Amino acid sequence: MSASKYILPAALLTGAALFTGCFNDGSSVTRSDEGALAPVAALTATPSWTFIEATGFLPAFTGSTLANSGFVLDSNIFPRPVGGYALKRIYNNTATVIPGGLVDLDITFKNVIWGTSDQGGVFFNTAPLAPGGGTWAQVTTPDYYPKNGSDFRKIAAGPTGAIFMLGKATVYGANGGGGHVIYQYSGSGTSSSSWTLIPGGLMDIDVDANGSLFGVNSIGEVFKRTSLGVWSRLAYDRKWKKITAGGNGALYLLSGEIRTGGYAVYKWDGASFVNTNSAQGMTEIQSDDVGGLWGANENNMLYWYNRY
Repeated sequence: MSASKYILPAALLTGAALFTGCFNDGSSVTRSDEGALAPVAALTATPSWTFIEATGFLPAFTGSTLANSGFVLDSNIFPRPVGGYALKRIYNNTATVIPGGLVDLDITFKNVIWGTSDQGGVFFNTAPLAPGGGTWAQVTTPDYYPKNGSDFRKIAAGPTGAIFMLGKATVYGANGGGGHVIYQYSGSGTSSSSWTLIPGGLMDIDVDANGSLFGVNSIGEVFKRTSLGVWSRLAYDRKWKKITAGGNGALYLLSGEIRTGGYAVYKWDGASFVNTNSAQGMTEIQSDDVGGLWGANENNMLYWYNRY
């Protein structure tokens, strides 16, 4: 079973609890301002997943700002394009191949796709919805950062242009928590002058509508990093695996609880974590900003959740 991305507001944390280490750059960190979580609640309504397709979808996809529309990487299209796997747009259950190949991707809320290639770098496409699928431009990476796109493990694109990626190297804290190193790109166009190494290590990341970074580390803890660079731990109770932050404020996580096809999906309802009570498990989730949640299970079957 393979194992994206969830946040909780600080109001969820109550009391005071001490923890050491977690996501830092190798040295131990101790904080005492994190607290216990509110109880897990359960939804009363039965969730509704809509099946889309069942052929060769990789665990890399993203929703667009058009309802019931998204982009996926398909491993069953041959010959494979230069750069990775074929990129497809799914719209109203119809798939269209867009020129280019990627190994991971994300999309801003302005429908700009960012992706990494196995042929050497980071790319973006400002018009993937245009006839022909738009064109790709490469962002140059400085010499002291990975030059090959395969060295970037995950990419997350924020609505205001903040781009975060997980690198190949790993860092861990005193409690064993950590993950892949984090880079941020805040330049414009194809400039290589605005790459920053962010202290910390995570296994999965996403960016919300405010430009805050959220991630899950190697021991299932959930963290938030504000645009001012302040980290806080938000959750640690369910061995969280994947996180996604929707543009409309919706927040979802995959827990370590096994379900048919993957892991249980939880949602933040404004007061607590909520189990969606779906018998259908997912191994990948990605939210968009129009009320849709995308999911893929361990058999690479793609689903769309109609309402948050």
